[in-house]
Amino acid sequence: MELDLIVIGAGPAGAAFSTILAQNGFSVTVIEKSQFPRFSIGESLLPQCMAFLDSAKLLDAIPTDMFQIKKGALFAQGERNAKIDFSQKFSNGPCETWQVERSSFDDLLIKKAEDAGVNTLFNSCVEKVFFNEDSVEVLIKRNGETTSLKASFIVDASGGSMVLPRLMKKISKPKLSKVALFQHFEGESRTSEESENILISIHPQNNKIWYWGIPFKNGNISVGVVTDEETLASYEGGDKEIFERLYSEEPQLNRRLRSAKGLNSVQRIDGYEASIESTHGDRFLLIGNAAGFIDPIFSSGITIALKSAVLGTTEVMKILKGKQPNWQAYDEEMAVGNNTFKAYVDAWYDSSLQEIILSENKDPEIQKKINAILAGYVWDNENSFVREPARKLKQVSKLIKGLSVP
Repeated sequence: MELDLIVIGAGPAGAAFSTILAQNGFSVTVIEKSQFPRFSIGESLLPQCMAFLDSAKLLDAIPTDMFQIKKGALFAQGERNAKIDFSQKFSNGPCETWQVERSSFDDLLIKKAEDAGVNTLFNSCVEKVFFNEDSVEVLIKRNGETTSLKASFIVDASGGSMVLPRLMKKISKPKLSKVALFQHFEGESRTSEESENILISIHPQNNKIWYWGIPFKNGNISVGVVTDEETLASYEGGDKEIFERLYSEEPQLNRRLRSAKGLNSVQRIDGYEASIESTHGDRFLLIGNAAGFIDPIFSSGITIALKSAVLGTTEVMKILKGKQPNWQAYDEEMAVGNNTFKAYVDAWYDSSLQEIILSENKDPEIQKKINAILAGYVWDNENSFVREPARKLKQVSKLIKGLSVP
């Protein structure tokens, strides 16, 4: 039997997209290369995610007391500190979210999708995709055997694997300059405030090195360090030795991890940014990280993934009903959020946003607008920092330096 939809990837984007389609009466099969539950990075959500999960009717899949509540972010560089409180934001919407172990979180979401009627094929790898005049055929290797599935449409939610772009040779601008090293720890020492906030810190002497500390409810913590290849190459040793030296050079993490024990080996991601020529075409749509990576400094990954899933279902359902999609409207709306996040990432790496966040000279109303962005409300056009993110950040940077603003 030919399906309405094939989805590649059972992460949050794939679970949300397939759930919405199944709830609207369409036949959906999800192809997932791993067996769930499985480890994944990207463990800190943003409050905007809660609204998207609710739209996909996935929010009630998560027990309210299962994951660590996240109320904001703690920023630090040496002795300089700042706190971003998501409740003090410009935009309407949830002001709290979770820090999640993705193995459990993703498993709950895909099980909810299956409850809605989605069929999931775990341990299945997509080998080839053929686009025919009236269908899409996917060759799958599963349990050592190759089988095929046919559908009217295919959605790639495979994240960093970028299955369709790689098969179709549609990756246009890979950027291979950033490297992330990360590990989980148990026995971390932290305060209640540190439990309820992600830590984003900057190396005391090198603004090109930044860290994350994501506390989990069970007392464990995910710790990562991100820098460019050139900076990393200046440190001697293997990944483990370099990682340990780097986090020991950051006062906050050095204190919190003093008695902690690593739970797994140090892992590494190289070149995690890439752009795609087109996120949609005849019978396909790319969503989430499969549509292109944005630097993870502001935990934007799942927010963008869920937004693209919720927004994309409208257009794909039109196609499945024989109607014309409005891809221009989809592209324009996705671009608003993507461009806002990218402007903040660029400002972070030129150090201007680091100075804005850590400055003691802050205007409360401006801060609320920035807080809204950092909480994921990057599609709120009522916020001038969404409408003109780069220009507004440059204005604030001048203000905190005491320079005149035209």
